[in-house]
Amino acid sequence: MNIQKGVWNEKIYSTFRGGGTLGKHSGLTRHIRSWKNFSSGFTLAEVLITLGIIGVVAALTIPSIVNNGNERKNIVKLKKVYSQLSTVFEQAVDEKGVIKDYLAPYPGMYDTDSHKAFRDYFTSYFNAIRIGEYTANWSDGIKSDGNSFSTFVGSDGTAYVFRLLPNNCESSFGSYSDKIPVCGEIFVDLYSGQSESWSSNAKNRVVGKNVFMFHVTKDKIIPAGIPADDTLECYTNKYACTQWVLLNENMDYLHCSDLSWNGKRKCK
Repeated sequence: MNIQKGVWNEKIYSTFRGGGTLGKHSGLTRHIRSWKNFSSGFTLAEVLITLGIIGVVAALTIPSIVNNGNERKNIVKLKKVYSQLSTVFEQAVDEKGVIKDYLAPYPGMYDTDSHKAFRDYFTSYFNAIRIGEYTANWSDGIKSDGNSFSTFVGSDGTAYVFRLLPNNCESSFGSYSDKIPVCGEIFVDLYSGQSESWSSNAKNRVVGKNVFMFHVTKDKIIPAGIPADDTLECYTNKYACTQWVLLNENMDYLHCSDLSWNGKRKCK
């Protein structure tokens, strides 16, 4: 094929400007025009505005999505903790006798040995990795071993805080409006943050969000916050939220203020 260089260049030039052998409607010409139209379709300002809108939407929605995911994770773990506590309580009754008799020698409340005995009734049935070493700052104050509580941390990071009440399983102290006689109370910190100091964790340990309470009666474990006719005590006492979370599988009391046992069970 012997085509002079000048002739060949003229054919290419003619093709790109719409003439030549390919013609102005050729495929190559149409692709070039399409690309030109596309590349000049958006200005820099338009692109920046679009990115700004996307950023605002993401800022509004992503925290909500993350928060809902964390709440769902806490609900699942709380249900697991309740199931395990109930199973362990049955085992302890079978092997150690009823808790009322087991704890009869102990006065409860501000007595260190009383809280230890209460804890030890349960400890051997858990895979406890730290016994008596838990200290944390919850949203309502510091919890640690001593004359008010006794603790252990399980292998999954859940911390269990035990408080034995007086009157040998006939106490109503600390049971709030539940109106039931109790032996003591078990508080659970779903994510104990074992390597962190208590002073840095107060904002992360919030009652009703990742810290919950159970009543221990002489024959069973009861989640705090027994359903009332028309009120939700959880709004004024976050320790009373445990039963709500387990029965309704939500923490919507954190997001709206008009929930009740006989009415609205979800924010929306």
